[in-house]
Amino acid sequence: MEVNTKYHEGDVININNIDWVVNEVVMKYGRSWVYGLEHNNNNGDRIHINVDTGSLETIIKAGENK
Repeated sequence: MEVNTKYHEGDVININNIDWVVNEVVMKYGRSWVYGLEHNNNNGDRIHINVDTGSLETIIKAGENK
């Protein structure tokens, strides 16, 4: 089933010059899209974060204003 979200699984999002891969898109509480993002560190460790659409867009814009 295709969902109408700004980002989709497999998309790469750059935050502060770090590439994060969208590995999950989930509707939370029936009103907010939450994105599961994953990044591999230089030492091979994977970092996972979950962030809602509004927060993600704010973080991306803040990084662009540096």
